[in-house]
Parts: sequence; structure tokens; C-alpha cells
Amino acid sequence: MTTVLYSSPFVPPEWIAAHGHRPERVVPGAGGEASPGITGVCPYLRAFVQHVRTQPRVGAVVLVTSCDQMRRGHEILGAESRVPAFLM
Repeated sequence: MTTVLYSSPFVPPEWIAAHGHRPERVVPGAGGEASPGITGVCPYLRAFVQHVRTQPRVGAVVLVTSCDQMRRGHEILGAESRVPAFLM
């Protein structure tokens, strides 16, 4: 079963599970260390992107359009990540 990471409570985990995947919500902790190549974003998004980068068995990432930072996260992950990123 493929793991699909998501960042927002607006993404229904049942929707991911209905497609045969395992939903996993990522709630980054405080701190959000500086990450190479990630500038001009909030600490929450920085920590989320860093978490996605370090997960070896992720099938996809789902972000929402609830804020400009999350839209920027979709751009970052889409440009550099090996996993597909979807904007909902």
C-alpha cells in the first residue's frame, strides 16, 4: 500500500484511503531548520517540505490551496521531488 502524505485537515483521509492508499497527515513540529534551497517560506512549510524530502517510501503528496505558502510548497515539491505533488 502506497503512503500519501498530506498537510491539511481539509484533505479527507477517507478520500486517499478510497483510492487504495494509506493517508498520513504530516504536522511539522516547531523549529523548522533552515533547509538548502528553501527561502521565503514560513517555518511550517519549510518543515513540511523537509519532512517529505526525508521520507523514503512516499508515493505522493497532497497540498491544498488554503494559503499562498502551500501553493509555493507545491511548486517546490513539483520542481525537485521524486514523488508526485498534487494541489487540491
